[in-house]
Amino acid sequence: MLYTAFPISLRGVFLSLFRKKAENIGSFVKVTLVITGMHGVDEYEIINSGEEAELSRYYTADPGYTDRILHGKVTLDPMIITDLMNGCGVPGWDGFRGEHPPDIMDGYRFSFEASLGERTIEAQGSQNFPEGFHKFVRELDEMLERGET
Repeated sequence: MLYTAFPISLRGVFLSLFRKKAENIGSFVKVTLVITGMHGVDEYEIINSGEEAELSRYYTADPGYTDRILHGKVTLDPMIITDLMNGCGVPGWDGFRGEHPPDIMDGYRFSFEASLGERTIEAQGSQNFPEGFHKFVRELDEMLERGET
């Protein structure tokens, strides 16, 4: 049992020593988050025009369909989104590849991309999410519900 735990601990120590500290996000151009389940696809799109950011949520009934249904749209101060991304640890998501756990038969997949102008943050996973992911999605949904402006 000690043998199986040791490589995981050693890997974590190695990564923490050599991983470059993620810089906070100062601004963004566009953010896209796609969450795919067995019966549908939720797509969040945030476009920053400079003065304001438009958050939209679309739903597609099944992964094979192309008709996106708008489920909510709200205009926000771009700093609200920037602060949310920093608060949820999005800068540290870059390069995240969450492999599907072997004992899970179904679940959700996600892909995330944030275009920051000078760089892009990309992450993806299958029933395996980066730290802060669920809080990020929950906050986006709450903003859409409140119609926050």
